[in-house]
Amino acid sequence: RRIVRIARQWASAQQLPNVYDSVGICHVVVPEHGHLRPGMFCVGGDSHSPTGGAFGAYMFGIGSTEMLGVAVSGQIWVKVPETLQMHWRHRLSHGVTAKDMMLHMIGRFGMNGGRYQAVEFCGEAISALSMQERMTLSNM
Repeated sequence: RRIVRIARQWASAQQLPNVYDSVGICHVVVPEHGHLRPGMFCVGGDSHSPTGGAFGAYMFGIGSTEMLGVAVSGQIWVKVPETLQMHWRHRLSHGVTAKDMMLHMIGRFGMNGGRYQAVEFCGEAISALSMQERMTLSNM
């Protein structure tokens, strides 16, 4: 409770317009409130932050100490990763989900197949996915 109180006081002193404490986890709350746009660069405080990729943003998770540094300075040092483009040509068969797509890619490239790379998903199959499915794909 003390940390939440201190964080609220700090946010108020900084006149931050959007504070969502005790509402939910950042990778869900931020897009729900319309704060992600294509082309944005964002950091989040949890490991599922890459979910922002479903909205066309480059978003990744960082630890609490680094997040404090970002909050105070508004800056972060990042090595720009190579981009791996995954082009899915055809629509998915009935019953095939984004999770199935990701499991297929893991089977093909291994668990470290995209390590420290930005993965861009494109193609007819991606265009046909719902936002929920796109979030699943980005999250995994």
